Amino acid sequence: MEEAKNDRVVAVARGIEDADTRERRPHFEALDVWMGRWLNDGYTINDDSSRGASITTSDVYEWTPGASSFDTRVTDVLAKST
Repeated sequence: MEEAKNDRVVAVARGIEDADTRERRPHFEALDVWMGRWLNDGYTINDDSSRGASITTSDVYEWTPGASSFDTRVTDVLAKST
C-alpha cells in the first residue's frame, strides 16, 4: 500500500506575516518629516565639470499603501541656461 503525501507549511519567512497591514509601524515615524511637497534649487554639471544650467524641481514624497515604504514623484523640472 502506498503512503499518502500531505503538503504542509514547514516554515514561514519571518517578518512578512503581517505585510499587508495598513498601519504604519512605529519605527517609520521618523520619516514623516520627509513626506510632503519639496522645492529644490541647484544646478547641473557640464561635461567639463563647470557649472551648468540652474534647475528647480518640485518633488512629492508620499507613503505607499501599507505605509512601510514611500514613493517620490518629480512633478516639475525647470531649467535655464547660465
